[in-house]
Amino acid sequence: MDNSVLAHKLIFIQTRRQKSEAALLAEAMQEGIQKLYQESLIEAYLLEQIPREQILKEIGQKALDAVDFQREAIQKDIAWGLEGA
Repeated sequence: MDNSVLAHKLIFIQTRRQKSEAALLAEAMQEGIQKLYQESLIEAYLLEQIPREQILKEIGQKALDAVDFQREAIQKDIAWGLEGA
């Protein structure tokens, strides 16, 4: 992303939220780390590297149900595709 576009977005957020640049950058860093952490947890769960109970505590039932649903849908699509091969 172009630095001028990023700066424009930061100024817009500062204006809307009435927060300092430092506070917004700290918040963005925290949210970004949390998102990356959740993505890493999900990856580890799908690779069976962490137990279901651990990810359930971290991301909650609703999010875990969505992950399981998506995995099952992909597995069905793969099975369907292999039948026609």
